[in-house]
Amino acid sequence: MEHDIIGITAVSRAGRDKGRRFAVIDIADESRVYVADGETRRLEKPKKKKLKHLSLEKARIPLDETLLKGDRGAADWLIGSGIETSKKAGKRARMIHCRAFSPPSHASAPHG
Repeated sequence: MEHDIIGITAVSRAGRDKGRRFAVIDIADESRVYVADGETRRLEKPKKKKLKHLSLEKARIPLDETLLKGDRGAADWLIGSGIETSKKAGKRARMIHCRAFSPPSHASAPHG
């Protein structure tokens, strides 16, 4: 899995946080990422979320290793303001289609 997904904003499509915006801050494994919103989900305790439950957007928050490992308060503020900016822009970017991050398609077999 590529690391250029870190910093991308995403909207939750499932769960009790459905409709809420997050920023991808780390990769857990091939099908899950860690997300934070800078408010209820801060960097100290990010949420592990399946990629298939997120709609990835084109908006990106400039997160780098030094910021994520350094001053957490500043990073939380940057994440929160970046999410707020993407919300105010009103441009809900279309979902990013990338082979590396697309969840596997489940073709249903005909019942018979």
